[in-house]
Amino acid sequence: LIHGYRPMTWWDVLRQRRLPLVTVQSSRGCPFHCTYCIVDTMFGGYRKRDVESVIADLKDKRRYGKELLFVDNNFAAVPGYTKALLERMIEEDLGFDIMVLTRAEVAFKAELLELMRRAGVSQLFQGYESVEPATLVGYDKRQTVERVRQAIDRIHAHGFRISGSFVLGADTDTLETVDATVDFVLDSRLTIAYFFPLWGHYLEPKNDHASMVPRRRAIFKGWAYCDGNFVTHFPNRTRPSHLQVALIRAHDRVFSPAAITTALRRRRYAEAVEKTVHRLMWNSIQKALEEYIPWLEEVEHGLYDANDRLREDRLAERWAHGPPPWAMPLGTGPVPGPDALEPVPVARHVQCAEGHRGPVLAGVPAGSAER
Repeated sequence: LIHGYRPMTWWDVLRQRRLPLVTVQSSRGCPFHCTYCIVDTMFGGYRKRDVESVIADLKDKRRYGKELLFVDNNFAAVPGYTKALLERMIEEDLGFDIMVLTRAEVAFKAELLELMRRAGVSQLFQGYESVEPATLVGYDKRQTVERVRQAIDRIHAHGFRISGSFVLGADTDTLETVDATVDFVLDSRLTIAYFFPLWGHYLEPKNDHASMVPRRRAIFKGWAYCDGNFVTHFPNRTRPSHLQVALIRAHDRVFSPAAITTALRRRRYAEAVEKTVHRLMWNSIQKALEEYIPWLEEVEHGLYDANDRLREDRLAERWAHGPPPWAMPLGTGPVPGPDALEPVPVARHVQCAEGHRGPVLAGVPAGSAER
């Protein structure tokens, strides 16, 4: 299908800073409705493939390599289906080294974890998103920090490596939140961690067809800066440039030489290799982010007070005569009317399944805990 295709060599990996990875998908969408996530809007619900169709796909793709990623947004969303698929994978014994994306709840399903190990799953990618309780509630994540800690311990006990994902920059976050998140990653011995700035510029049916980030608080330099690594909004409790710097430093700490050395000293060689490869890949990403920071500093100038709190009144002045140069183009956010130029209303509170309450991002209706 691809002219001139050949398997990647280790020289290719080092030179291109990329890893060869086979992908397959057994389901699409997610039955959860986290407020920051676009998945349910993109896919309009949750659906899954026939198990035998997935097995045929796996057999066909084995010739391209053994490193396999299930790109399902929630691999274990329907435990009965997942169990049937894993049992068939065990029967076929295809020899893949597999990573899957799951929620933390899978840690409390011991039978599924055992089947995953036998089927060749070695690593779980999990979206923990925050260590700030109020942010977790605002995201409608339906988990607590303590529950996540318990999940990590159980997953490690079954011999899995863990990649954790975190979304930072909500109105309940500060720069201290970023530092606390990195401390959590290191204390929890996650193999890899990714720190993404909040991206909420798409219209969401679950949010009454509004975007999570009001358009007046969106920052747009160009589509090349919309890959998920660049800060593209005005946070409420820190400047965009400061958040960008904090996210760079967060990755530096997780992929640092000291972290790699620690993995080697503990004889976690696969982890050391992963951290090293991610360090090489991160170097190329980091350069573009550092070059972006001076532009953010220009855009945010005059919009924050001495305590780095966003001045909504000054932001409204910038919009008084029309969209400023850095405004998000129409079609990616709600059309601003007179109300859009007023200060952001006080965040409403929602209650999650565990009974905790907290604010959502200003202007965003939280998902119902009844869903």
